[in-house]
Amino acid sequence: ILTMTAPVQGSCLTSAPGKLILFGEHAVVYGRKGIATAVELRTKVSLTAVTDQRFQVIRPAPFRTVSFPLSLLQDLAANILPTIKQDWTAYLQQITKILFTPELHLTIFAAFQKFYKDHPDEPHVNLEKDLGCLSAVSLFCFLMINNGTFESGWRLETYSDLPMGAGLGSSSAYHVSLAGAFLKCSPKLRNAKLTEDQWKFWSNELAFSLEKIVHGPSASGIDNMISVYGGVLVYHKKSPSFRSETPKLDVLITNTKFPRDTKNLINIVKSKHTLFPEIIDHVLDGIECISNSYEELLEEEDIDESRIEELFNLNQDLLRTIGVSHQSIEDIISTLQKHYGLKTKLTGAGGGGCTITLLPHKILEANLLPNIIQTIENLPGYNFQCFTTTIGAEGLICHYHTRTHVNPQ
Repeated sequence: ILTMTAPVQGSCLTSAPGKLILFGEHAVVYGRKGIATAVELRTKVSLTAVTDQRFQVIRPAPFRTVSFPLSLLQDLAANILPTIKQDWTAYLQQITKILFTPELHLTIFAAFQKFYKDHPDEPHVNLEKDLGCLSAVSLFCFLMINNGTFESGWRLETYSDLPMGAGLGSSSAYHVSLAGAFLKCSPKLRNAKLTEDQWKFWSNELAFSLEKIVHGPSASGIDNMISVYGGVLVYHKKSPSFRSETPKLDVLITNTKFPRDTKNLINIVKSKHTLFPEIIDHVLDGIECISNSYEELLEEEDIDESRIEELFNLNQDLLRTIGVSHQSIEDIISTLQKHYGLKTKLTGAGGGGCTITLLPHKILEANLLPNIIQTIENLPGYNFQCFTTTIGAEGLICHYHTRTHVNPQ
């Protein structure tokens, strides 16, 4: 028998930023330094206790609203929960180790298939295809059950400024804000009283495990780290470092809507490197020098925007040299340079995806931004989508968290 007791962690709202690669694309594959940054395009997750004995998952299009009876999830939780129950640190460690394992997913899929077979009128959800929902269900079972039962039903709502599949970290922003919300509301952790640092640490650990569900075991962990801690990440295989206090720079991100084939683009560079190793190594060294130059600029009190613009130009020239640009990217670059004198580069793997354009203060002061966006979004033959944002954004935030009583109706 499912019961709802009070008090429960009533509701919370968390948000996490997306990310983009500022400098160092492809060079990092060969051990060179790169610069990534959080962007003020955020994903928000709201988690609210409800009297309905279901776990509701509400997300924007193209996803549909789904819900699951607590009876199903209670039975599932009994089969997947780690044996460690008292030590919350050890419990969370165990969760991070099993969240992304095929064994766990097969157990979940089997439980859902059996339930739907026994309850044919229940709306079916294919978790094998809806990995975002699989992440939510997994965390719900691990973190929201307490002493073998759920204290209430819950409603999970997600909102996002980030386009999907554009290389802006939409997956990691979702997983980070999701993990942060569940950690805040978990009855299992009610007495743990996590500090801010502990909350962010475990949000990062859980999000990394969830990222492996989507991207496989080779997921780098860079995207979720940026989403949790914000600012700028200077990443190098030997010594990645965060700079949370960084200048907030205004940028225009343009989604070309041409899908990226990251694996193919990496192979293009690899082929060139195999044929001309010394030449390509010099290009990659040049890209790393650009990352080093930007890192030095971060030390200055007043950043010279014109120097960053020149770094954009140089980085794009080198990326073009190794064959990872695209005609859509080049048309954005030439159009913004010709009409507004703006500097643009690709961000991410290239071959489509997104571009980033620095917006100097003089452009914003002249109120030219609407014209710039109109120019790009109306380029003939394309369907570009523009976003204005700032880089160096704050990481994971809990906007509110309340404990309330839920009275069964």
